[in-house]
Amino acid sequence: MKRYIFIFTMIALFATACTEQLREDQLVQAEEVERLTSPRYLLAGAITEFASFYQEQGFESDQRNAIIEYYQQLFSVKSQLYEEFAKAPENWDKEYKIAYLIQAGIDESEKAEVPATGAALKVLRTAMFSYLTDQYGDIPYSEALKGREGIVNPKYDEQEFIYIDMLATLDEAISTLSTTSDNIDATQDLIYAGNKQSWVRLANSLKVRLLVRSYDAFGGSKKSELQAAANAALISENEYNAGIEYEGSTGTNSWPMGFNNDNGGTSLTRRKPSITFVNMLRDNNDPRLYAWIAPALKPWMTNPEDTVMTDLHGYSYSVSPRDVATFDGDLTKYALDEYYIGVPVGQDNLPTIYGDGGDDGGGNYENYKVSSFSSLFLEDTHPLLQATLMEASEVSFCLAEAVERGWISGDASMYYERGIMQNMERWGVDSGDAAHYVDANPLSGDKLRKIGTQKWLSLFTNGVESYMNYRRTGYPTEIGDVPASVTQNFPLRTRYPTIEADNNTEEYDVAVARQGVDDQNTRIWLIK
Repeated sequence: MKRYIFIFTMIALFATACTEQLREDQLVQAEEVERLTSPRYLLAGAITEFASFYQEQGFESDQRNAIIEYYQQLFSVKSQLYEEFAKAPENWDKEYKIAYLIQAGIDESEKAEVPATGAALKVLRTAMFSYLTDQYGDIPYSEALKGREGIVNPKYDEQEFIYIDMLATLDEAISTLSTTSDNIDATQDLIYAGNKQSWVRLANSLKVRLLVRSYDAFGGSKKSELQAAANAALISENEYNAGIEYEGSTGTNSWPMGFNNDNGGTSLTRRKPSITFVNMLRDNNDPRLYAWIAPALKPWMTNPEDTVMTDLHGYSYSVSPRDVATFDGDLTKYALDEYYIGVPVGQDNLPTIYGDGGDDGGGNYENYKVSSFSSLFLEDTHPLLQATLMEASEVSFCLAEAVERGWISGDASMYYERGIMQNMERWGVDSGDAAHYVDANPLSGDKLRKIGTQKWLSLFTNGVESYMNYRRTGYPTEIGDVPASVTQNFPLRTRYPTIEADNNTEEYDVAVARQGVDDQNTRIWLIK
């Protein structure tokens, strides 16, 4: 009898255990389904994917954006000669996969009746598509995300139509966020922790960016719309900046330069700050020099003396200058008696001149005769290293330009000075040093050039926007000072991916016939 009791007891326990395991498995499966379909989870995924992509394109991309502007590359590709722009990318799968993810969140938000989350995702979708159209011009847009509806070869919409629709989408998102009683899940909103008003600020600020960028293309017809956006709630202080910190635990959630260097790569150490960037900071006593740039470790000096230098963030560098009296080569290649030295732009033999610690040759990418970027940028995570969509300083400089050009009313000097102070605050510069710099650099003389130059400086690490602004304004003019070896003109757009020409040929041909030849020199609607 006891034996049967034992058996039945074991069966009962086993059945209970199986039931509990089944329930646990079902809960896990249900959670996974929710993770894949819930708007709140899709919002978190969309933020992470887009912010990481946008930051990568802004500072790490080998093909475009920051090349020639902020750094030069000590390796074989010729991005610094603009030759990479002459090549068509293979596809734009990554960009459109992010757009699909965002759209999935919007669709699920409508089904779940959570309009605030959907509105935030519409702001992200606008940012994603503005990146695409600003790079390429006419792109698949209205039919781009309708594969489930059977549209596998979407048409290319004209850029003007895309801009009109993006601005309308932002207006719709702003209205929803401002009126709905629905809330955004704070745990899944990685940018603003569920603060709807902050999303309104981002949407209005994106409107300012897009309206300033397209003002001339629209022939000034958006003047009242720009003025209204300028008067609205904006990213007016750094506390409203749209960015997320890196966790720093894996390759996918770490500041890319730091992680790659930690794991045997040389993503940052083989990139040296350009002479344009360093000289602009150094020669103007800009305190951001010590936030962004490290001293050369073995510069040429007439009176060499070993020293330890510490940057703004507390990173120290042992500097052992070399005596020029010991060098019998061509010293004209190098800056003398300087600690902060940029690499000349537009050269493809940089490794042999500036690469290693020897007097001439070079095989590695360490910092010797020229500066590197601050050791801050070798970190996997740091409060200052963020995947950033938009910052207060950019908004201020947009408004300063708009006022100076007569597009809106306001005080251009106030916006200009605010932009400088905001950017310096964002990078940890002492407020007194920042104020001294502002006093020494008032908005006078060639005001548009000063605004454009300061905006360019503030967009360091966001090469996407600095590329767009230089392409449109030509500021700072120093970027155009490239040697004769740079045979390509400054690229005006990115070529369409080869997969489009091969597989979406009919629609691709229509777009090219309308917009112009598919190369990097064609002027898209924004800059015609």
